[in-house]
Amino acid sequence: MDASIIVGLSILVQFAAACFALWLIRITGRWVAWLAIAAALLLTALQRSISFAMAISGDTTHIHDLATEIVALSISILMLLGVAWITPMFLATKRLRDELTQSQQKLRESEEQFRAIYENTAIGLYRTTPDGKILLANPALVSMLGYWFFEELAERNLEAEGFEPDYPRSRFRELIERDDEIIGLESAWKRQDGSTVFVRESARAIRDAEGNTLHYEGTVEDITERKNAEEELKRHSGQLEEQARELRSLNRELETFSYSVAHDLRAPLRHIEGFALALLGDYGERLDDQGKRYVQKLRKSSVKMRQLIADLLKLSRVARAELSRSEVDLSQLARVIVSRLRESEPDRRVEFEVAENVTAVCDARLMGTALANLLGNAWKFTGKLPRARIEFGVKEVEGRQVYFVADDGAGFDMSGADKLFVPFRRLHDEGEFEGTGIGLATVQRIVRRHGGHIWAESEPGKGATFYFTLA
Repeated sequence: MDASIIVGLSILVQFAAACFALWLIRITGRWVAWLAIAAALLLTALQRSISFAMAISGDTTHIHDLATEIVALSISILMLLGVAWITPMFLATKRLRDELTQSQQKLRESEEQFRAIYENTAIGLYRTTPDGKILLANPALVSMLGYWFFEELAERNLEAEGFEPDYPRSRFRELIERDDEIIGLESAWKRQDGSTVFVRESARAIRDAEGNTLHYEGTVEDITERKNAEEELKRHSGQLEEQARELRSLNRELETFSYSVAHDLRAPLRHIEGFALALLGDYGERLDDQGKRYVQKLRKSSVKMRQLIADLLKLSRVARAELSRSEVDLSQLARVIVSRLRESEPDRRVEFEVAENVTAVCDARLMGTALANLLGNAWKFTGKLPRARIEFGVKEVEGRQVYFVADDGAGFDMSGADKLFVPFRRLHDEGEFEGTGIGLATVQRIVRRHGGHIWAESEPGKGATFYFTLA
C-alpha cells in the first residue's frame, strides 16, 4: 500500500477526532481541555496535510516509510476511538447534571411554596412531643393562642396547661395511640390571657421503626365563632320553643273559650227567637206595623247570630280535630256538594264542570268542609247571573298539584285580597251577598293543617279563582 494513501487516511482521522473534541466543548461546557486537544489534533492534521501536498507535487522527502505511516494512522484511529468512546460518558454525565439541577430547582420551589403556606395559612400547624413540648408551630397557631413569638409559646407545655377541664387531653392520646391519627376532634384550648379558643383538630402520630411515638403532627382550626353562634342559636331556639309552647297553650285556651262561649250562647238565642215568635203569635194584633218590624228584625238578627255561632263552632272544630289522612276522591266530594247546591235552588241555571279522578291524600271530612265553602261561595257570588259557570279541577305547577275552584261571578278587587281569609272580614256589603265572613278563614285553616297554601285571583265582574295546595 502506498504511504501517501496512509498519510491521507491519517489526516482524515485526525480531522474527525478534532471535530469530536470541538463538539465535546459544546455539550460539556469544559472548553479549555477539549480545545487544547482539538488544537493539537488540528495542528498535527495540518502538518501532515502539508507533507501530503508536497508528496503529491513530487517531493516525498517529508513522507516516512510505509511502516511508520501505518503506525501514525493507527495512533490517529485510536485517538478518534478514544474521543468517540468518551463522548457518551460525557453525554450521560451532562444529562445527570441537568436532571440534578432541575430536581434541586423543583425542591427549592417546593420548599418556598411549603414555607409560604406554612407561614400564611389561617390554619394552625404544630409538632409536639408525646409529653406536650412544642417543637414547631406556625404563625397562625402562635397568634391563635395569643402569643407574639414562637419562642414564647415553646416555653408552654400543652399537655399540662393547654386545655380546658371539660376537654381532657386523655381523650386525644387515647384516640391517636389507638388509631395513629385523629380527624376533626373538637376541644377547647387556653390562650395566653386565660380565655378559651375552641378548635377542630386533626393529627397523626409519627413513630420510629420499632413503633415508639416520636412526636405528633397536626392542624388546628379556630371554630370559636361557630361555637359561639351555635350556643346563641341554642339559646334562641330554647326561647322560641318556650314561646311556641306558650302560644300553643294560649291557642288551646282561646279555642276552648270560643267553643264554650259559642256553645253557651245557643240556648239564649233559641229563647230570644222563641219569645219573638210567641210575641208575634200571641200579641201580634196589639202591635202596630213598627212594632212588628222590630220583632222581625229581632228574629232575623237572632237567626244570623245563630248562623255565626254555628260557623264559629265549625272553625273551632277544624282547629281541634285530629287529622285522619287517606286517599280521597275529591271529584266525588265535589259532585256531592254540587248536587246539594242544585237541590237548594233548583231554578238556577249553572253549568258545573268537575274534573275526573282528582284525588289527594288528606282528611276526607275536613276537605269536604273546605270544598263545601269554596263551591258554596262560587254558587253565592254567581247568584245574580242568569247563567253561570263553576269549575273544580287540578293542574301541575312546578311539579306540585294545585287544586282550584273557579267561577264567573261578581269577583273582587285584588287590593283587598289580604282580607280574604281574615275572620269576619268581607269584601262585599252584606246587602249584596249574605254571609258571616267565616267560610274562607275555615278553608285556610284546613289547608294549612294539611301543610298547604291557599290564594286567589280575581277581577271585579269577571269572577274569581281560588287555588290551594296540600302537602
